[in-house]
Amino acid sequence: MRSKYLGALVAVMLVVGACGAPSQSTPTPAPASPDVSPSAGASQPPASTEPAAGPVMTDTSLGVEVAASGLTEPTALAFLGASEFFVTEKSTGQVHHVVDGQVSEPVLDLAVNFFDERGLLGIALHPDFATNGFVYLYWTESAKGESGDGMFGADTDDAKTLPDLGNRVDRFIWDGTKLAWDRNLVKLRSNTLDTDTSGRIRGNHDAGPLAFGQDGKLFIIIGDQNQRSQLQNLPDQAAPDDTNLTGVVLRLNDDGSTPEDNPFFAAGAALGGEAGENVQMIWTYGVRNSFGLAIHPVTGDLWETENGDDSWDEVNIFPAGSNSGWIQLIGPPERFAEFKQIEMDSEDGLDNKDFPPDQLAADADEAQRRMFVLEGSTYVPPVFAWKHPVAVTSIAFVTDDSLGASSADTAWLGTVLTDSLLRYPLAADGSGFDFAGDTGLSDRVDDNTEKGDVGESAKYVVGTGFGVVTGIVHAPDRMLYVSSITAGAVYRIGPADTVGGASPAPTASAEPSTAPSSAAEVTVGTDTGAELKFDPAEVTVQAGADVRLTFENRSTVPHNLTFQGPPSVATATVVAAGASETLEFTAPDAGEYPFVCTLHPGMGGTMLVEGG
Repeated sequence: MRSKYLGALVAVMLVVGACGAPSQSTPTPAPASPDVSPSAGASQPPASTEPAAGPVMTDTSLGVEVAASGLTEPTALAFLGASEFFVTEKSTGQVHHVVDGQVSEPVLDLAVNFFDERGLLGIALHPDFATNGFVYLYWTESAKGESGDGMFGADTDDAKTLPDLGNRVDRFIWDGTKLAWDRNLVKLRSNTLDTDTSGRIRGNHDAGPLAFGQDGKLFIIIGDQNQRSQLQNLPDQAAPDDTNLTGVVLRLNDDGSTPEDNPFFAAGAALGGEAGENVQMIWTYGVRNSFGLAIHPVTGDLWETENGDDSWDEVNIFPAGSNSGWIQLIGPPERFAEFKQIEMDSEDGLDNKDFPPDQLAADADEAQRRMFVLEGSTYVPPVFAWKHPVAVTSIAFVTDDSLGASSADTAWLGTVLTDSLLRYPLAADGSGFDFAGDTGLSDRVDDNTEKGDVGESAKYVVGTGFGVVTGIVHAPDRMLYVSSITAGAVYRIGPADTVGGASPAPTASAEPSTAPSSAAEVTVGTDTGAELKFDPAEVTVQAGADVRLTFENRSTVPHNLTFQGPPSVATATVVAAGASETLEFTAPDAGEYPFVCTLHPGMGGTMLVEGG
């Protein structure tokens, strides 16, 4: 059985070489202190099941509860009002309208390609939504649709069934019951890399978040698509025509036209042609990939989270005309030597074999001299970075006291690899995070020791058990909402005296078997190389048995073993190469129960339950 789960975030997971799933057996370490100060053609996928144990807030002044459940790979949220929001699903292409926790039938169903990182990835409401009903969606079309010029109909996870410009942003109009297509704003590259440095077919680095600025302009971000062109800071490579318009933040008017006050509008006019028109749309370039884009509600600045390869996840603030530095540089410039060394030591290099890490500069100064320069551009270093990726995802701000004093003036971030929510204090001037009194993070670098390690950020973990977080929104009801792609759920966070006591329960299954219980010791390993296979791929137990399943990662890369339906258990977020972990559970009723590694699409196995 081919799993469709986690496709939306598989880009981040594959990028960092580790997989994400809710951890029932090895929770992320709690912070030292909660105080923040120191598809028709492809079969329709089943709804994700929620983890057996729900999220827990480590700040006891806060509570968490389920706001919506039974979703399939939720990726993004947009609020119409208090307790009313849209939620997008990656692999179904569906948008649901949720009111007071009740999830509607789809109000829109797009024909998406959901291979790897593709799918329905982002949503934003027009600032005047209450008047015009405009809803903007970022999605990857399947080229299999049967109506609406191919926009509606069959979904697919085939790597190559999509147009060359298959990533797109479209505007729809909400009439109170459904979303109707209005216009396309932009079509962008949808990469298929036949062979990356690990020998995999890839369709990743699609990014997808959308955000409206305070001036009513729409920001769109797309990852580098594994391209190596001028916009990846390689001046001698291809100019930014439609095929090579990647690794950028675009800024558009609400109708898709280009604002004349964009930072490279004049430079694009001088260049002319297709590439010139594309340059005119750019706000920022030199981006690797991102799952987080947000406007600071006080300063109006554009914040972005950026995912490194084997080193350096970032938090950035992008002014007009910024260059994020990739591929010449990622992470703090003063730590360039570590970036180069980690990538040199990595087996998979820098994603694309066309630019191996031995071609990196000798030092940060040379790296900056090598960068592609658009007139008016400025290299902008990160305001915060993790030495080893946590696979940072969404970001949102709480600038008032709606969640209590401990959450006032904070930024909240999700990850793939830590199973946690992070909450960092904001600097009063909006320039980044405030780590006054924190000697470990005073340099604005988390010197964690490996991928998925919360490291020096441990005291800023505000909640655990969230799985892979795809969206965070401080909503009109002044609560914080978090979507989890692994749980198939949206959670609500608020003061403990008003929110909580509704932990998610596993999806219901048949009545427990009355067959006699018996103990079962089972071992599932992996191949010893990089074939991405479970060994054995099929195991058998008796219904009602007390099962001890030991997962042994015999491979050279991280894996996990995840049951996304009954028995609803999973290994830790990352089981490193050479490590093992044991799960204990009661076997469900007779039937076939698939398990997957959420890192690698198509890597799956089956537990056969007999008797009962």
